[in-house]
Amino acid sequence: MSVNENYRKQKDFLSYIIDKEYYPFLKNELTQYIQHGNTSVFKHSRDVAFNSYRLGLFLSNHLNAKIDYNALINASYMHDMFLYDWHEKNGNHKLHGYTHPKVAAQNAQKHCNASIKEQKMIKSHMWPLTITKVPTSKEAWILSLCDKFTTIIEVFNR
Repeated sequence: MSVNENYRKQKDFLSYIIDKEYYPFLKNELTQYIQHGNTSVFKHSRDVAFNSYRLGLFLSNHLNAKIDYNALINASYMHDMFLYDWHEKNGNHKLHGYTHPKVAAQNAQKHCNASIKEQKMIKSHMWPLTITKVPTSKEAWILSLCDKFTTIIEVFNR
């Protein structure tokens, strides 16, 4: 991908979020917590959202898939909106991997007015760990895949 093409994709991606009412809240709240290594939850979520956008474009361009970019980017930004430090020694955090999708979906609805589709996407992003929460839309599958891909990059780039 050329520098100009990458810049255009980043600019198009930013156009989906720049005017969202939730964006300042997410940036303020999610930069307070670390996700993997030295990566903040906000940076992780932004990277997942951008990778999801890029994969959505690929599927759209090469397979003629119809992608709901608004739901995809919104849910990607909010997928880890659990609003606590899961690294703290706390009995409630023991099962973080299993429980945080539900907490994040509740917070996304409460603070950002997430749609039902976005909440379902957030709840299923940890599949197959959360075995009963299987992604049910193209966008949910993209989010789940890109979350894992982004996590691997963050873990190995410590």
